[in-house]
Amino acid sequence: MNNPRQHRSWILGIHGRGAGATLAIMLLAALLATGSAKAQSWSDNFDSYPLGGFPSPNWQPSGNNGTTIVNSTYVSPPQSVQMYGVVGGCWAALIHRQLEVKPPFTIQMYVRNGDEPLSGCHPSRAAPQLQTGPSWTYPNRVLWDFNANGEFIIPGANTGPSFPALTWVKVGVSYELSDATHVRMNYSLNGQFYKSVTTTQDSYESQLAWLSLQAGEGTVWYDNVSVTAGFLINPPCTLTDSASYDTTDSTLTMNFTVGNNMGETVNWSGWLTYADPQGSDVDTVQNLFSGSLGITNPPQVKTKTISLPAEGKGGVLSTISTAKHGIACSSWVQVNTGTDPLSP
Repeated sequence: MNNPRQHRSWILGIHGRGAGATLAIMLLAALLATGSAKAQSWSDNFDSYPLGGFPSPNWQPSGNNGTTIVNSTYVSPPQSVQMYGVVGGCWAALIHRQLEVKPPFTIQMYVRNGDEPLSGCHPSRAAPQLQTGPSWTYPNRVLWDFNANGEFIIPGANTGPSFPALTWVKVGVSYELSDATHVRMNYSLNGQFYKSVTTTQDSYESQLAWLSLQAGEGTVWYDNVSVTAGFLINPPCTLTDSASYDTTDSTLTMNFTVGNNMGETVNWSGWLTYADPQGSDVDTVQNLFSGSLGITNPPQVKTKTISLPAEGKGGVLSTISTAKHGIACSSWVQVNTGTDPLSP
C-alpha cells in the first residue's frame, strides 16, 4: 500500500475570554480549512524519483513491470515516467495514486504516445482511469484514451482528433457528479476546450478514489500530472438561450455564459448590420457596444440588453473574444427593427 503522507500538527493555546478569544478561534479554523483544501490538490512532474527506478512511494504498480523514470524525453526537465504495454499481447502497464480530493475535481497531464504498431487484445495507448483500488483488477471508469491511430477518444465516441506519435499533448478533464445518477466530464486538449460528456453513474462511482495511468500497448510517457479541486474546464462561452427582441421599445437581449478558462476578462462587442437600408444600395454596419467583461468562477450568465434604432430590416452580430481564443463564440440575430419581432 501507499505510504501515507506525513502531517505535522500544531496545537495552539487560546488564552483569555470574550471577543478576542472568539476571533482567534475563528481565524485558526479558517487557516486550518484553507490548509486542508490545498492539501487535497497535488501535482507530480516525476523529477524527484531515482532515474531508472519506479515512482514510489507516491505511486503503486500493477499489470506488467514496464514502468520506469527516464530523462530521454520530458515536458519539464529533467524527467518523466515511461510505461510500456506488451505489443501484440494482453499485458498493460499501470500505476496508481490516490486522488485525495472529492468531486468535483480537475485532472491534467501531458502525454506522449509511442509509434509501435498495435495488435494485442486491447490495442490502445495512453488510457488514464479512475479506479476503486490500486490495481487493474478493481472496477474503473476510463476517462479517455488514444487509440492505435493516435485519435483521442472520449466515452461514447468512436473517433476523435488525431495527434502525431512521439508528440507531447496536454489533456485535461473536469469530473463531477452532476446529480444523483449522472456524471459530467469536460475535456480540454492543449489548453483549448474540447467537449462535454454526461453519462450514467456506475454502481461504484462514489468509490472511485484512485487515479490510474496506463499504457495499454506500446510505449507511453506521462509528465506534469495534477489533480486539483474544482470543476475548472468549461467552454469559453456559449449562447445560453435565444436572443429576445421587444418590439415595444426596440430592445434586444442576449444571454451568454462565459467560461472561467477564458482568463480574467474578455471583450464583448456587437454590431447592427443593415442590408440595403432605405433602398440606397449600400450595406452599412453600426457599432452598438464594445467593452471588457469580467470572468467569474464558476461561470455565470452574462446579459446584455441594447436598444436598436427603427431602421428596417437588419441583423445583430455579437462576438466574445480574447487574445488567447480569438473569437470564442458569437451570435447572429436577424431582426426587422421597428416593425416586426425577431425573424426565424
